[in-house]
Amino acid sequence: MNSKKSKLLTLLIVLSSALVLSVAYIFKPPTTVENSSLSYNGEAIGFIKEIESNTSTNYVAKVVQLNGTITQLEENGIQLNNKVFCQFSTSFPYKITKDSKITIKGKYIGFDELLDEIKLNNCTIIK
Repeated sequence: MNSKKSKLLTLLIVLSSALVLSVAYIFKPPTTVENSSLSYNGEAIGFIKEIESNTSTNYVAKVVQLNGTITQLEENGIQLNNKVFCQFSTSFPYKITKDSKITIKGKYIGFDELLDEIKLNNCTIIK
C-alpha cells in the first residue's frame, strides 16, 4: 500500500511539473526586434543586391540592420534607397526628413514582386 502511494505521488509531481513547464513555454513573451540578434548588418544597397541576386542565404523572418537614405515618407513607414520599405509597428517618434541618412533595424518579411521592393516590419530607428 505504501508503495502505491509513493508511485502515485511521484506520478502527480511529474505530471504537474510537465504542466507548469508547458504553460511557461506556451505563454513565453515573443522576442522583440530590439533584443534579437542580427542576421545582416550593413548598407541597404548591399542588402538589395544580395536579395536580388537570389543567393542561398534566406533572411525571411530574420532581423536585419540597414543603413540608407530615406527616399519616401509614408504614414506607417519609410522607404530606403527606393527599394526597401520599412514598416513601423507604431508611429515613429523621431523627426525624420526625406534624403536624410538613417539606420533601421527590422524583420525581413520578403520581396514584393508587384511593387518591386523589399519589405521589413516591426522596424525601429537606431540612429
